[in-house]
Amino acid sequence: PEERDYYPYWHPSGWRDAAVLTSEPEHCEFYRQESQNAMPKGHCVMTFEEEPPATLQEEDQVANNRNDCESNGGTWTVEPAWDIDPPECLGLPESRDNHHGNIATGHMASYLWKIPDTIPDNDTCVLRIRYNMSSGDFKAPDGEIDWDPFFDLDARYNANPPIKTDPKDDFVGLGWQTSGPLQLQVNTAQFGRTFQDRSHVFKVKRRPESIPSDVRIVNYNVRGRRGNIVQVYPAVEYDFVPQDLSVNLGDFLHFQWTGSDANANGNAGNGRQGTDRSNLVQISGRSANKPVSFEEHSLFFDAKSQDWSSDEGRAAERLIERFAFLDQESYAEQVGQTCPKDRDDLEDRNLDDNDDDNCQQLNAAPAYFDGGLVEMKVRGTHHIVSTRNNAYSNRSQKATIRVGHARLRWWEIAAIVAGTVAAVWLAYLVSNAVHAYMNPTSSAFSKRNRPILLRAPCMWCFVQRQIKKREAYKEALQRAWQRRCAAADTQRGATLLGATAARKAVTPSAGSAAAKLTTNLAQEQAELTRPPGWLSKQTKEELTAALHPNEKIIVKSQCCTWPRQLWHRCLGDDSGEGDKRATWAYIMINILVAAFGFACNYSGGLNRWYAVAKMGGYMLDFNLSVLLLPTMRSLQKYVIQVRQLDGLFNADPIGFHMWVAGWVAFGTVVHVFGHVMHMGAISLGPHFQAVVTPAQAISGRSILIQSFDPYTRAAPFTGCIILVMMIAMGMTASTRIRRHTFNFARPPQSFHDLISWFVLALAFLLLSPILLPWYFLRWLGRGCRRAASSDLPGQKKVGGFLIFWGVHKLWAPVYILLLAHGPQCWIWFLWPLILLLCDRLVSRDRRKQQVMLKSAEMLKSNVMKLTFGMPPGFTYQAGQYIQICCEQVNGEEWHPFTLTSAPEEKDLSVHIRCGDDLDWCSALKRKLVFEPVNTLTKSAQKPGEGCRVLYSPYIHAQIPQADAADGRQGEQRLYSQPAVLELVGTGGKITNTFRRPNELAKAAAPSASPRKSKRPSEQKSVEEAESLKATVSMMSLEDVIRPALPLDAIRLRLDGPHGAPSELVWKNKVVMLVGAGIGVTPFASILRSLQMQVQAQQLDKSSKRQGRASHPPPGTENDVTTWQACQKVYFYWLCRGQDEFYWFYDLLSEALKGPARDRIEVNLFQTAMVELSQVKMLGDGFKQFMGRPDWKKIMPKLSEKHPGENIGVFLCGPQALRGELQRAAADSGKSDKTDNRARFMVHAENF
Repeated sequence: PEERDYYPYWHPSGWRDAAVLTSEPEHCEFYRQESQNAMPKGHCVMTFEEEPPATLQEEDQVANNRNDCESNGGTWTVEPAWDIDPPECLGLPESRDNHHGNIATGHMASYLWKIPDTIPDNDTCVLRIRYNMSSGDFKAPDGEIDWDPFFDLDARYNANPPIKTDPKDDFVGLGWQTSGPLQLQVNTAQFGRTFQDRSHVFKVKRRPESIPSDVRIVNYNVRGRRGNIVQVYPAVEYDFVPQDLSVNLGDFLHFQWTGSDANANGNAGNGRQGTDRSNLVQISGRSANKPVSFEEHSLFFDAKSQDWSSDEGRAAERLIERFAFLDQESYAEQVGQTCPKDRDDLEDRNLDDNDDDNCQQLNAAPAYFDGGLVEMKVRGTHHIVSTRNNAYSNRSQKATIRVGHARLRWWEIAAIVAGTVAAVWLAYLVSNAVHAYMNPTSSAFSKRNRPILLRAPCMWCFVQRQIKKREAYKEALQRAWQRRCAAADTQRGATLLGATAARKAVTPSAGSAAAKLTTNLAQEQAELTRPPGWLSKQTKEELTAALHPNEKIIVKSQCCTWPRQLWHRCLGDDSGEGDKRATWAYIMINILVAAFGFACNYSGGLNRWYAVAKMGGYMLDFNLSVLLLPTMRSLQKYVIQVRQLDGLFNADPIGFHMWVAGWVAFGTVVHVFGHVMHMGAISLGPHFQAVVTPAQAISGRSILIQSFDPYTRAAPFTGCIILVMMIAMGMTASTRIRRHTFNFARPPQSFHDLISWFVLALAFLLLSPILLPWYFLRWLGRGCRRAASSDLPGQKKVGGFLIFWGVHKLWAPVYILLLAHGPQCWIWFLWPLILLLCDRLVSRDRRKQQVMLKSAEMLKSNVMKLTFGMPPGFTYQAGQYIQICCEQVNGEEWHPFTLTSAPEEKDLSVHIRCGDDLDWCSALKRKLVFEPVNTLTKSAQKPGEGCRVLYSPYIHAQIPQADAADGRQGEQRLYSQPAVLELVGTGGKITNTFRRPNELAKAAAPSASPRKSKRPSEQKSVEEAESLKATVSMMSLEDVIRPALPLDAIRLRLDGPHGAPSELVWKNKVVMLVGAGIGVTPFASILRSLQMQVQAQQLDKSSKRQGRASHPPPGTENDVTTWQACQKVYFYWLCRGQDEFYWFYDLLSEALKGPARDRIEVNLFQTAMVELSQVKMLGDGFKQFMGRPDWKKIMPKLSEKHPGENIGVFLCGPQALRGELQRAAADSGKSDKTDNRARFMVHAENF
């Protein structure tokens, strides 16, 4: 068939399509579909009655479609498809005319073809390269729209071609003899048709079975022909192909090339006329021309580090010989000739270039050379040259082969990672076991802490020897202790006699000193009567030094302790530094994710900056998926039980959220910087009309085109939007905005105000091009109107939390844009988004529960106490917290507060710090206390400390109850109204009372049950139903559907309870409760609950009933008599001023006098500077201190009092205090390494 038709052919063809390179890649899918590789092709078979003209081929008279074929009596025959993969279609790189096909990279256009497995072994193949060439001078036919002269040209132009051969005309149009005539050099035989077919014959051999299918084999050839640049045109002179090759260790190169003996004899070159030959030797660099000796060879064999006498060395030597000399001696002997045997023989022969035995010019070598498969075993850069064709200043035949690291398969990478982790862990286990074995008297060898390797059955004999040494050491210490006690008895007896006589003396000072001495002796006696297991490290060292020579059976070894020390220094230990372990684990996960992203994209993009950008992108994907977890309140309730997450997630979910946000910021910087550098390199790269490789597809594009490229989903543009949103969210989340209040009615009053205003203005400028301006202004105006509703002087206008929360709501658009920005993001976001959806569904119903406010009381230091009625079905544990929303302040704001009431009580209570700098809290204070005080007293009483407002519950029905008879149920809304104001004086006494007018007739406080409102639009009794219907008939529809609440009505909603680290207090026998300022609230609930539990236990014992109020840890439920939660509670409260201690004075006083007084120790620390004359002693057994507590002294004392115990340290306070406790806990563990040392587990929640 005629193969000079345009591709794809309409008729069957014997050719299998390997690849299509086109200047219009948009037609690639059409080419692939129309290829006979995948689509059957038909042709017409006809029988001619008469002989066709000699000038007309038979196939030219055959129809090219079924209809014409069958209408002319022909048979349309369909040939099946080849049933192989469609051809690969790529863009054609742009090249300049008359530049030998070189493209913008300086190299000739090329295509890398992977030989398919469908070709049989040793099959002869013919590779044909065809060129379809068209001209853009063809115009669209009449009526054609969007006509492409390079694609839509068809047979309509056969009879009347639009361009004639060598046309002559005034093409410019300014007139003959002025701008014309001009002649165009047009050969119509070359316009709009296939041009210059090239065919190449070769054989394909099956891959050797010894080489795995995933190992790369590269065909290494020589191209070009003999002659200078003019003589070889349009071909090229000799060159290795590929000239610059990069492979990996373990890849194979098939070295082979074909010369020719049919070149024109007059063509310039070296060696015998009309022939071309090539060899391969190594040179030191591309600027060198002299081959290196075999002793410096590195391509086939590393001569500098390997032995030539080995089998591999001898095989490499044979390769070097073949590639350099091409086995010419054996070929010369076949024709009765020999190569020069030495230098003298070479000079004697006086050979010229045309002599057949001129072996130095490779004349004796055959035209074809097959070097076979050669495995690349030496990593590095290797330069090669052909000695015959490398004529300095005329032509160069050099190349470079770069051998890199071996490519790892996915299972090899997984095995390396797993092996590395296992090796590190095994090294840690071994070092631990060696350290414990070499130090049997240390706590590391104790039964509880003994490493797992020493528990193996095969180690039993070795361990038993060390156990005997440990027991002998304990017995020796016991004997030394007994000797020490006996030696002190005599001196103590004499001292006691002297002290007794001194107490009878007349002088009061002497008697006081004697009493103090007696007390000290009693404490010393208590110390001496302790068993040796309770001794401190210092005491044990003193006893060890006092052992007899025959008792010193063990000397501690410091061998192999550095791995353990390094491990604990980096990842912490069980002494309160578990957060280091979690932190470092999270850092390592980020490093692994970044490395994985870099490795997966190492070969992508135009350069390595693409891999850097993807590295940051993988980190972003991971951290953005984790970023949502701390916001899930329902999830925290269960995660709080996982001890390993205490240091990272449980202690401070918001802090963990900010920690992950920091990683998001870091990943953003890496991601953006990498893409900026990569896009810059793309914009500066050469332009390709079409592409051969994916990297060339993007080269030369401008920044603007890259930003809005639809094929990449406009990823740079969406990335900029995401970046702006995230920067604005981060800026408004700073304390400069979140904890600031903005008064737009006046300019900034301080430098702090100025900085906050600047940050806010910058955030607004970032968001202004993205968000609709009216939305922001409406939201801002709504906040101003809400804040301006109060007439109190000095009122701030807009709270920073409103701005922070409003901007943070952009998280949903950010994640939606992320899914469009990165098509693989859904893999990372799927599981957190599912958890988030479940959490929001749960919290949606939970946030609907309403709570009735009973009272609001102002305490000292701007603290407000709220008391609520217990909602139906509400259960909680001491230490948990709730979220509160007040619709009259802002129906969209929810704020967390720890419950200060005990689960055994009937009501809920919270304590809220309401400073003027806290916008929502101060607004809540004004709404619940200040405004009711002004209303009830008619501004006669100044609101403030000591004001307690009692509220009455009401039910507000949206549909009157009278309509319920028609089957419609009224939707009730609960609300509270201020009813009574009590002024509380010193000692909790009520000094004055103010009541609402409708409460004056009542002698007692309002009942707890909701009362029916007397307003005409609200629920009425059955007797007033008729009058209610008449009233409703006069009301508007809006009034009936949604009647307004009273102006002083309060509606509160509650969300919770939520888990907190403090609720784990019931899993410890000994606890330290550390509260800073208002952070005491969870411990108030715990102390109150403990009092009530002990009281209930006493009642149970008195009535001979068995019960348990505490919750022992797993594994101790059946041992009620030996384990009991909170057997000893050490309470530490740090406040700046003494007035803050009165917030819970009654509770603490009751704790020291109540049924649990033997369990509780209260320590109060006043940290602010104060004169001693102004300090008031609180009495009731409180221990008061001035200044900050020294935890490094407190914890060792507790460790001595409670040896062997796991002491739970619970903190609610600032981050800095948490660090002090963790360091003190770690130092306590380092200073006391005895078997029975106490372990401090720090649980912290920060604010």
